[in-house]
Amino acid sequence: MSKILDSFLRSQSLIYRVFIYLTLVGAIVFFLPKGGQFKYEFQKGKPWQHPNLYAPFDFAIRKTAEEVQFERDQIEKEHIPYFVYDTLIAHRVYENFDSKFPDFFTAPEFNPNQLRILRKVGLNLLDSLFTTGIWDGSFPPKTSEVYLVKNKEAVLIPFSRIPRIANLNQLLEQIAVTPDAMLHLERYKNLFFEVVQPNVSLDEELTQEELELEFNQISLTRGSIAEGTLIIAQGEVVEAENHKILVSLKAEYESELWSSRNAKTLMLGYIILVALV
Repeated sequence: MSKILDSFLRSQSLIYRVFIYLTLVGAIVFFLPKGGQFKYEFQKGKPWQHPNLYAPFDFAIRKTAEEVQFERDQIEKEHIPYFVYDTLIAHRVYENFDSKFPDFFTAPEFNPNQLRILRKVGLNLLDSLFTTGIWDGSFPPKTSEVYLVKNKEAVLIPFSRIPRIANLNQLLEQIAVTPDAMLHLERYKNLFFEVVQPNVSLDEELTQEELELEFNQISLTRGSIAEGTLIIAQGEVVEAENHKILVSLKAEYESELWSSRNAKTLMLGYIILVALV
């Protein structure tokens, strides 16, 4: 009998510690947040079968995937693209003009003063064409305006102001308005068809970067519900608007902050802490 009593007395401290441990674990489990579950079932087009529901806290109304996609589509449709002006190509065109000019306006046919005037006329025609550059004809924009990037500066202009290489013949006929230009138009056409190159093209990378920036600015929420606001009354039909609000509230309950995984992790941490004490 004395041996049993001695054994009990020796284990009394251990029993006490186990009791305290289990008590603390039970208290932790009891007081641990019970979030993560939205206890109401609902269906769009059906009456709300539960008591009046008031907002338990402030929360934002989330946009549906369809609403977000619609906004993305609108942004993409209205997005103004960037076209880049290649100054190196333009410079090369002017160099080629200088080297090819004597082949079309020969010294025996024209005196030095006439050649000087005719060369100046040709340069004026080039200046008219390359003020905004010449489009290569690829990737036509969906908008009437574009950003033209020239010398690292983007300027918003009507796309119609940028001539197209395919229309070079008509362009020369439109801008050749001086007597010398009109008199020698065919020579200028032959010269320009040989030296002129398109130097304006779509900057796909910059256009896509700017488009992504606009996409990132799309808000995923629209408006908010204040704590205590009546969301839906008992018997009220769950329609489009209050359905979105209910879905948003349910998402808040099931958010990562109150997820079951986090709750279990938190509880395990408390248990380990108690065990170490």
